[in-house]
Amino acid sequence: MLVLFADTDCDMTPALCKEFGYKTLISMPYYMNGKEEWPYESWDSFDDVKFYAELAACEEIPTTAGLSPEKYRSYIEPEFAAGNDILYVHFSAKMSSTFQALDLCLEMLKEKYPDRKFYRLDTKAMTIFTLPFLKEIGRKYKEGLSAEELIAYGESIRGNYACYFFADNLRFFAKSGRVSGFTAFVGGLLGIKPIIGFDDDGVMKTFGRENGKLNAIKRIMRYVEELGDEPEKGTFYIAHCGVPELAAKLRDRLMERYGPDIDYVMLPPNPTIGCHCGPGCVGVCFHAKRRV
Repeated sequence: MLVLFADTDCDMTPALCKEFGYKTLISMPYYMNGKEEWPYESWDSFDDVKFYAELAACEEIPTTAGLSPEKYRSYIEPEFAAGNDILYVHFSAKMSSTFQALDLCLEMLKEKYPDRKFYRLDTKAMTIFTLPFLKEIGRKYKEGLSAEELIAYGESIRGNYACYFFADNLRFFAKSGRVSGFTAFVGGLLGIKPIIGFDDDGVMKTFGRENGKLNAIKRIMRYVEELGDEPEKGTFYIAHCGVPELAAKLRDRLMERYGPDIDYVMLPPNPTIGCHCGPGCVGVCFHAKRRV
């Protein structure tokens, strides 16, 4: 039997996993205020209001870390022992060294379970950028597609989602070092909002900058206009890090352009990603002709 794995960096939750056929949700940890937290293992539900309020008040920027080979083993070995193969749909491998530990884990398990197969499908993205993609893979899994068919399908549609957002609190991104070309925007640029997205290789990059939040929203709207593939027929995923009023401004602009009758899903990014973005970020994921 083939089972699906997802991870919390893709904004998947236990409820979404159950709905879309994912058996296991790998938790990606973070460290805040001296405490280690494992999403949906340390707690059952994400209190985003509390989390982003605490994040805004943090004097020391939270950190994240990859998993150990043994932690990966705790997820994988029970499925191998049960005779199941695994397809892991994961966040961008370019954005973390944690996949080296995954490779070590699989090497350890290879001799014990020589007949088991572990497949991977790289979303080449993170957070809301990955969520509609994982939902679509889950739908196809429920239709009975094989691992090879799911991977081929995923690779064929991966470029048909785009996501752009702007950073508000620059010290979080400056600390994380995960955004290519970001350092040029840091250092006394009061009011400057870098516009950030993912390239085709799954690397987070800056694509421009705007002075002020409303101008940043206007820039994002231009990306939707340029790249959108009949967006009025799809769903807009609007994410915000503790600023629902600002996200509502973006939603309202989208509604003015594309109408109120399509789906506008408002949601907070997962806390591990939030530790890198910091409070105040707003962005949108949409069906697109291309990523960039």
